[in-house]
Amino acid sequence: MSFGSFLGDGSERGPDYTAQALHQLAVEMASYYEKQPVDEANNHYVAEAVKARVAIELRLNRYDEAKNVIVLNDAQISAWNAIQDYYLESFSASTKRNRIHIPSKQDRIGLSALFFWGAWFVIYL
Repeated sequence: MSFGSFLGDGSERGPDYTAQALHQLAVEMASYYEKQPVDEANNHYVAEAVKARVAIELRLNRYDEAKNVIVLNDAQISAWNAIQDYYLESFSASTKRNRIHIPSKQDRIGLSALFFWGAWFVIYL
């Protein structure tokens, strides 16, 4: 991989897709919570509470040992959908922003899942 890295390793240039996905995950989760109804008088407090909630939820171990799965809450699912859409579009054609084109939609979805998993992985390092 000569353009971009995973877990900060393997790139001569380009973005670290793990860090990018982690950043997007936090931003999208915050966006999800910020869309919830709020009393205007408490807006500042709510914004700070959203930041704290996202930070806490990102670090919660939601692994269900009995089912051998990680359970995502609604904000995390919303973030996953946004991240998947972002990478589906990013790699659908070669652009100035991204010089990599992956023709198969299924492969782009798989790559999105890898980046999403990488974001979770670095949280628990």
